Amino acid sequence: MPSKISISGGQFQDAAGNPVASGHLVLTLSQNANVSGTAQVVRANPITIDLDSSGNAASTAIWGNDNLTPSGTTYNALVFDVGGGIVYGPETWSLTGAGPIDLSTVTPATSSVSYSGAVVLAPTGNQSVTVGDILPASGNSTQALGSTAAPWNIQARSLNTVLFAENFSGADIGAKINAAYTALPSTGGKIVLPAGSQSMSTAVNFATASKPVLVAGSVAGSTVLNYSGTGAAFTFNCDQGAGGMQNLSIVGPGSGGSTTGILVGGTNGAAHHVFDGLRIESFGTGVSFGNSAYVLMFRDCRIYGNGTAVNFPSGLTNSGENITFLHCVFSGNGGTSSDVTLVGPGGLTFEACSFDQSHLVLSNNLGSGCWCQLVNCHHENPQAAQTAAWVQNNGYYFVEMNGVYINDFTTAPTNFIAATAGDTVTIGNVYQSSSGTVAAAVAVGGNGRFTAFGTRQGFGGVTAQYSKSSGARINVRDTYTGFDLEDIATATHDVAFGVDTQGSNPNRVRIGGAMPNLNFYAWTGSGANMTPFQIAGNNSGQLNFLTGSNAAVGSETYSTTMLQLTSSGATIPGTLTVQSATPTGSGSSLGIGNTTGFGNGTSGTAVTTSLKGTGSGPATPQTVVKYLEIDLAGTKYWIPLVQ
Repeated sequence: MPSKISISGGQFQDAAGNPVASGHLVLTLSQNANVSGTAQVVRANPITIDLDSSGNAASTAIWGNDNLTPSGTTYNALVFDVGGGIVYGPETWSLTGAGPIDLSTVTPATSSVSYSGAVVLAPTGNQSVTVGDILPASGNSTQALGSTAAPWNIQARSLNTVLFAENFSGADIGAKINAAYTALPSTGGKIVLPAGSQSMSTAVNFATASKPVLVAGSVAGSTVLNYSGTGAAFTFNCDQGAGGMQNLSIVGPGSGGSTTGILVGGTNGAAHHVFDGLRIESFGTGVSFGNSAYVLMFRDCRIYGNGTAVNFPSGLTNSGENITFLHCVFSGNGGTSSDVTLVGPGGLTFEACSFDQSHLVLSNNLGSGCWCQLVNCHHENPQAAQTAAWVQNNGYYFVEMNGVYINDFTTAPTNFIAATAGDTVTIGNVYQSSSGTVAAAVAVGGNGRFTAFGTRQGFGGVTAQYSKSSGARINVRDTYTGFDLEDIATATHDVAFGVDTQGSNPNRVRIGGAMPNLNFYAWTGSGANMTPFQIAGNNSGQLNFLTGSNAAVGSETYSTTMLQLTSSGATIPGTLTVQSATPTGSGSSLGIGNTTGFGNGTSGTAVTTSLKGTGSGPATPQTVVKYLEIDLAGTKYWIPLVQ
């Protein structure tokens, strides 16, 4: 009676030449058969044989095809990887003769199937895949198709004008990026960089008009470019279009040099670009701008440890429109701050950004069209032992809304904001120092102008909200601080509440609307041709002039009205109190009520009297020269006046 034969081996490999470790060989008889000379049935059920780590089949006993009836039966062979994917097959095998049989020596039963391995490793002609797909090996997400320089790979990886920098020749990644940019069509496209750390000494320059480019690294910033060259590592000077950068880390040679991480703008300009998810570190300047740079977005970027974080230089043309930094962090490194410096004309917006160890320095003439606005930004600790103001406005139109200033260092800044020129406007800012003393949250000097709306009270070591020098102007409106003149220690002039009264009367304080009780302390102003204090409207409250350590009201001499109460009606009810002061002055010292009745009496009317009381009046009766008209409940009386 015939007996089974033993089969083993095979050294099965996948298409990449890797052993099919822990896979399976499945043999299926082509049909049910009988063992020759017997009635024993051999059914066409799959026989599964395990493969070891080298892709060899375990020794297994099966019926040889030459011992089965009818003659001509074969085995259908398939090899599966550990995940159940077909590595190759099906193949048709005829297993005959005495065993054991090494499967690596098996010849297929027909010429239409390949040898064991399913892929001919050195074909003499072209091969076609007519059934199924080419799939990656188990555990792989991609399948190599030969050399990356092969024509089919270049074509497959250039779909939708997307080029891969690693496919191009060059001394370093910078040279490869330049080569890829040259290969892009005239309308531009996208260049993808490989993951990992890359050396880069060649500067990248995108300088073809109307050919924008988007440079993209791997996800999570795993692409790191270490720049060791000079000048700007990346220059975007390619005109308008959907260009920019994303998911990259660019590391320079050091913050003390003259290198720049990214330069945006130039002869061709740069507009409608987005720079997203970047880390720019250790350059002389992190980000800088050139001519015709506008409508730009920097989003979720960390600009860290540069000599200057962002620089908007002077002398630019057609730059500055809608340049926005959104949700970015500007920070220093060690004991050195990395500042944001804006000098040139134009406007930049910072929204939801953090200035950590970074000053904001604004320097230019307001007439040059320079402006900057901050919305919901956070300022904290621009490096230890630095007392300079965190925001320094030396000429811009600067507006900040809902800013938060927090100092945690023992050495606190003298001021959080210093405005020596230009206009500074804050809305709803909060100032706090938990360690160290801040003399005043905002200091206004030179010819700076400052306006605050809804400012919150300073906390911790913030001694005063505001301070100013002569010539500067402060205008505080709708404040939550209980702000009054005492808060400005050196407020010599130009402090307005409610209504700004600059112009012909630059030194007065005017309050409009009903005021139940208003106090002015230690006012020492002087001047001519002005009304020092004016209450306008129907005011039923009380106005007090109180003495203090300084000169009291009344000690100065004025050439016009010192105090004027006016309203749309005939009188202003209420009380006027002057304490410890005797008002003096030329002209009318005090006018109350309707004074239109002053005028000359009837010509030649003589009024005589023989009594003049005990006063120091004239020695003889005089002629009336004027009358004083008094209206009491509609009845008019005239008091004659003699001179």
